[in-house]
Amino acid sequence: MTGIANITDPQALTIHFGASDFTGKYRMVVENFAQWQASNGRVHSIDLQYAKQVVLNPDTSTASATRMR
Repeated sequence: MTGIANITDPQALTIHFGASDFTGKYRMVVENFAQWQASNGRVHSIDLQYAKQVVLNPDTSTASATRMR
């Protein structure tokens, strides 16, 4: 998937799929990730553990580093 770093990258994406429907949730991430990132900036983690709810946590490390300069 474009834009998702690998596990060794310090900016890797964490995805919490929960205990059920992995295939459907994975498909949702593949189909929507680019839109989520375009709307919200760099995404640090995605939580799909809750029924019919997607929780996006933005990456604030870039913003924090910029403010500290």
